[in-house]
Amino acid sequence: MHTFRSNQRHSKRPLLWLLFSLLMTPMILASPAQYKGVKVTALPDASQADFQVGFAALAHNKYMSANRLFSHITEQQPNNPLGWLALSFAPTSAEQFSQAVKKAKSLNKKATDDEKLLIDIQYSYITGDSEQRVKLVNELQKKNNDSSFSWWMKGQVLSDAKRNEEARDAFAKAHKLDSSHVLPLIDLGNNYLFNEPRDFVKAEKTFKKVTEIQPANAFAHIGLGDALRAQQQLEQAKIHYTRASLVEPTFGTAFTKKGHVNTFLGHFDDAVADYTKAIKVAEPENAVFLGNYKAFTHLYQDKPMDSISELKNWIKEIDAMPIKTHQKVQGKIFTLTNLAMIQLHNGMTKMAEETLNQRETLIERQITEVDDKLFNRQQRANNQFWRGYLQARQGNFTVATNTADKMYQLLTPINDSRKYEGYHELMGFISLKSEKWNNAVAHYGKANQEKVYVKYHKALALEQSGDKKEAHKLFTDVKQHNFNSVGYALVRADAIEKSRFLTALAGL
Repeated sequence: MHTFRSNQRHSKRPLLWLLFSLLMTPMILASPAQYKGVKVTALPDASQADFQVGFAALAHNKYMSANRLFSHITEQQPNNPLGWLALSFAPTSAEQFSQAVKKAKSLNKKATDDEKLLIDIQYSYITGDSEQRVKLVNELQKKNNDSSFSWWMKGQVLSDAKRNEEARDAFAKAHKLDSSHVLPLIDLGNNYLFNEPRDFVKAEKTFKKVTEIQPANAFAHIGLGDALRAQQQLEQAKIHYTRASLVEPTFGTAFTKKGHVNTFLGHFDDAVADYTKAIKVAEPENAVFLGNYKAFTHLYQDKPMDSISELKNWIKEIDAMPIKTHQKVQGKIFTLTNLAMIQLHNGMTKMAEETLNQRETLIERQITEVDDKLFNRQQRANNQFWRGYLQARQGNFTVATNTADKMYQLLTPINDSRKYEGYHELMGFISLKSEKWNNAVAHYGKANQEKVYVKYHKALALEQSGDKKEAHKLFTDVKQHNFNSVGYALVRADAIEKSRFLTALAGL
């Protein structure tokens, strides 16, 4: 499943930018039976059936099936807020998300009080108001304290705010209230995997519990494979990804994950075959992102130009895909972001500038479509992030610092405690390139600590500042990351070498 977060959050969340990866990630609702006390607007029988099947599909990660079912509800019942609300939980682009949330909000007079809270929670992803989001979800949970759904929603909001211990408690509470509700367990497992403090063993146990409840849930086997991969058990992880692909032969994610494992094992021909299969079997709305991972195999072989060439070709292939224009735009932004990172990392600043120009054109298109002042500020702040990065690569440190200041000012009205993480990542990079090691360490310490590209550069700064012990720890952590992204593909080989060197140097 591809997710969408604010583009500014590239610097704040792991692909999610990707997966920011990218523009907004709304949360997924539970099935109607799992609402318990949460009151929603009535639907006619046929639309109610679509609603139930749609949320059942989400529980098995059948994202596009849910999107089609929810879209059908909005076509049949355009004046019912629940259909639009449901669609906002399974969008295929930032534009579709914005359209669904705004339409639901325009029907507020017909919505229940609980639906109004849910609509406002979703709208907070457009405005970037995480503080209001926490307040709203707390209100929802207090009104429906015995609802598995309300506790699950609370867990997702707190997880997004990086209040991870509280989020884990909320997910556990949601499952305790309804032991058949597996999505809180899946989210709990992913929180242990990706959010600090991470605990891979607990993640493994959590996903195993899901497979005991629903042995044929391919999504659960993906999670179990991820937990094993995080513990360096790559061959064991592949077993579960294969099982997921056998349970759901059209589940492109399963083949993609197998491709990741084969990439890390150095089995590049097998990885390419896996990614090719994923693209073939996945629905085009999901496949639009998957060609990127196939291109990353070249980066792991230190062939950046081959990766660049393949990503450029993939952008052309996106144009020929049988999907809507806004979905093509989303796929292109993802691809152009990865392309720019490769070019910037390798000092190809002229090429990177051309790529960023293309990317900004598409971002401006989304700004026009979404048409929200605070959303616009976040996207333009993200454009400043990349411009500043380019300027720092060019050695124009004063100009880059001014660009970072513009980014900071754009973000000031956003009510999000994490809003400046991208700014600190940019200032960390400017300080690193200008050899201000202590400043770099300080700024990277305020950036997104769960982003592997940040962690690697923070390790570089620590090494230069003389803290080789902490640098070694971070390089080793990066080396063992084992989750695929363009950032990891760019730094993995050097992190392995740095970890080995510092081990030999100081006996660490």
